[in-house]
Parts: sequence; structure tokens; C-alpha cells
Amino acid sequence: MNCEHYQVKNTNLEAYGLSITGQVRKANEDSCGFATVPNGELFVVCDGMGGHVGGATASRIAVEQIIQHFQAQLYPNVYQALHDALCRANIQILGAAVADPSLKGMGTTACIVLISGNDAYIAHVGDSRIYLYEAEKKRLFRITKDHSFVQSLVDMGQLDDRDAEHHPRKNVIMKALGTKEELDPEVYSSPVQPAKDDMFLICSDGLAGMVDDNCLEAILSSDQSVEQKVLDLVNNANVPGKGLDNITAQVIKVLESPYPVSNHPDHNPSWRNEPDEGATGAVGDVQSSPQAGEPSKKKKTKLLLAILIPVIVLLLLAGAAVAAYFIWWRGKGGKEDPNQQKQEVVDESTQKVNENKEKTIDFEEQNKTANEQNQKDAINAELEEALKAKAEADKDKEKAQKEVEQAKKEAEKAKAEAKKAKEEAEKAKAEAKKAQKEKEKSKTEANESEKKKQVDEEAAKAQELKNQYESLKVSINKLKEADAWNACYDLGMTGLPKSASAKTELLREAARAQNDSARMNEIERAIKKNSK
Repeated sequence: MNCEHYQVKNTNLEAYGLSITGQVRKANEDSCGFATVPNGELFVVCDGMGGHVGGATASRIAVEQIIQHFQAQLYPNVYQALHDALCRANIQILGAAVADPSLKGMGTTACIVLISGNDAYIAHVGDSRIYLYEAEKKRLFRITKDHSFVQSLVDMGQLDDRDAEHHPRKNVIMKALGTKEELDPEVYSSPVQPAKDDMFLICSDGLAGMVDDNCLEAILSSDQSVEQKVLDLVNNANVPGKGLDNITAQVIKVLESPYPVSNHPDHNPSWRNEPDEGATGAVGDVQSSPQAGEPSKKKKTKLLLAILIPVIVLLLLAGAAVAAYFIWWRGKGGKEDPNQQKQEVVDESTQKVNENKEKTIDFEEQNKTANEQNQKDAINAELEEALKAKAEADKDKEKAQKEVEQAKKEAEKAKAEAKKAKEEAEKAKAEAKKAQKEKEKSKTEANESEKKKQVDEEAAKAQELKNQYESLKVSINKLKEADAWNACYDLGMTGLPKSASAKTELLREAARAQNDSARMNEIERAIKKNSK
């Protein structure tokens, strides 16, 4: 999580982090983060640069990408994972700057502490720092070395580390995320092994540049809670006259450890290993302890000696010159005007003093010129790397644009083919619907034809019955007028059913129709006789 402040506490450690804008800056370009990841507890501090928008964006991207990298899985090789996390953040920042020209030139420092089990793994880029406070010795140690121009001068022996904190170019850094594609982060090859109650301090230069190491040590050695220690650290960097930069601090206290003594790198400057009258272990003395920009008494003494020794040497040389001239004058008999002799001696001494002064000034100018040339060379090298990174980024951007155009064309082609397939499917659907309608029409016509056939058959049957009824009607009329035998004869000639039973039924019906029982009996006898 990106944060302005957070607090963590479990059985193994307690931590508190705070990030503020400071007295001068309009926005906070620092970012800090914490996350519990498969490899352990992860702490990150980043100090952005490149304007209040670009710097804040770069530091935020760095914290997010580093945390996401370690959240993804458990890494068996932690050192490689730290390296890859910083490189991933570097590429993401470069990509964001290419995508948004307003963010061009942004970058950030980064410090990572990954506590896995009882060990702490360290990696960093830039001049943000990681310290370790040893509780047993009550001593604070720098365990990272700044990637800065001033530190490079100290490493080459061209600058005393006592003067590094006050050098006008101390904010020029040699490494940062987002400045070039190739990144060489510093990943420490062995873990830090803290003892119980030791504390890690991760901070931006807004804290380390405003509060010297003695004061940091005094605050961490107090009996205050972890949260209060962080508040005291930040407040001491944000008092009136300070707070020139954003201020971020994380303190992580180790609550349990199997290590009886701490094992860690030591990059303390030489003056930290000397007794200093300004050092104190009481929180109440923090404000009065030597701050960044305020030389200690020992430093003042050394500065005074550095001024007096050349003056004394020059005076001795002048005295020697006066003595030599006096001897020379005595050798010539001492005939010249003493006042003129004194004036000549003074003039000669003054000339020698001026010559020595000019040599001193020339040496200082040469040293200054050499430092400026080194700075210029470093800046030119950074500029060349930046231009190279820009050219590579432009090339990648052009390649990405071509790939996007090609993908767009393929998408348009696929879209057209899909549209055509859809039209064909609609056409096939319409034809199927038409065929279904024709099928239903044919079925309807077949049903109507069958119904018509049935109607015709029923009509034929009805007509046949009607004809039979008419014939029967005629036969009955004849029965009414003739005798039974003639009726039977006629029935046999009409084409009606010829079977005896049918005839018998017809004759009986006829007799019943006349309601004549005598005739009916006669018909019965005639039918019997005829049937024989």
C-alpha cells in the first residue's frame, strides 16, 4: 500500500512509517510502502524527481511495481528477485514517461528492506539511505553507500568525507530508476543479521540531509515507542529553517532474533568513528546536537588550524628573507639608508607572500576546475545515456505503433469477415424460414385436399343413400297400390339389395307402413313360398 503513514506490529517486528511534504515543497514526491509478501515483510522508500507531478508519479510507480513483483509468488533466489523488482519498476517508469510527454525526465531513488525469517535482504538505487541501529552498542551504522557524485569524489580520494555533507553538488545522484533503460541496482550479496531490539531506519535525503547521523542515533537510542521515534526524526528535519525537501522515514524494530550480535555492512564516514562532543543519547538534547550545516568544535579547531598553518609558514619565510637581506646588507658595509632597506625587505616579503598566496589560489582554482570538470563529465555522461535511452524508447515506440497498426488492420479484416459470415447466416436463416413456410403451405394444401376427398366421398354416400331412399319410396308406393308378389317382383327389378333377408325387411316395412296386418301376413306367406 502507498501511504503517508502506516503501522505494523507482529511477533517478530514492529514498524512505523511516515512521509510529509516539508516546509518548502508544494507536493510530496516521496512514496513509502509496506506489504506482507510470500517471502516475508517488505519495506520500500522512494524519493521522486522531475517536478512535483513527475517525481510523485515515478516514486508511486516504483513502490507499486516493487510490491506487486513480490506479491506475485515466492522467490527461491531473493537476490535475483530484488534485482528484477527494481528493473521492473525502472521499465514501467520509462514506459510511463514515453506514454505521457509531460512526465519526461522523471525518476526516483529506491531503498528496499525484505525481512525474511531472521534475515534482512537489502537493495537500493540513488541517495536514499538504509541505517541499522545496534541496540547493544547504542550505535547507528550506514549500511548503504550513496550513489551520488559527491560520494564518488570521496571514494576517489578527491574529497574528505567530512565535507561531503555540505558540498554544493551533494544532491547530484549517479543512479536512479527511470533515467535510462539499463539499470545496475546495488543488491547486497549477503543478508543483514540483526540482533534483538536492533532497528532499521529507511529514509529519503529530506531526513538524512537535514539531520546528521549523531542526532539520528540519539533519537533512536531513546526509550520512546517506535512511532514516537519516527515522529521525532521527522520533526527534527522539519523545524523552521529546515524542511527544504520532502521527508520520509521508516523505522523497523526487531523484536525477536536468534543472533546474539548484529552482522551488517558499515559505510559510516570516518568522522563517525571519532569521538564527537556533540553526540548525545538523550532525546531532550536532540535539538542542541550538531545538525547538518553546523560544524562541531573539533571541526572548527581543524578549520582554524588549516588557516593558521599557511600564515605561520608565510611569516617564517618572510622572516628568513628579512634575515638574509640583513646579512647581505651587512656584507656590503651597511652604506644604504636603513629606512630604504626596511622598505625593500618589506616589499620583498610582501611579494613572496603574494606569490605564495597566488600559488594557493591557483591550486584551489585547479582543484575547483578539476571538480567542475568531473561534474561536467558526469553530467555529460548522464545526458548521453539519457539521449541514448530516449532514442531506444522512440524506436520501441515506433515499433509498438507499427504493431498496433498491423493489429488494427487484422482486426478490421476479421470484423469484415465476421460481418460477411453474419450476412450469409441471416440469408440462410431467411431461406430456411421460407422453406418452412412452403412446407407448411404444402401440408395445409394436402390437408385440404384430403378433407375435400372425404367430403366428396361422404357426398357420394349421401347421394347413394338418397337414391336408395327414393327407390324405396317408389317401392312403398307400389306396395300401397299392388299386391305383395308384384311388390316383391318389382323389388327384385329395382337394383336394390337382392338378398331374401333384405327383401323381407322391405316388404315388412311396407306392410307396417300401411298398417295392414292382413296384408302383412299375406306378404309373409308369399315370401316363404317364393323362397322355396
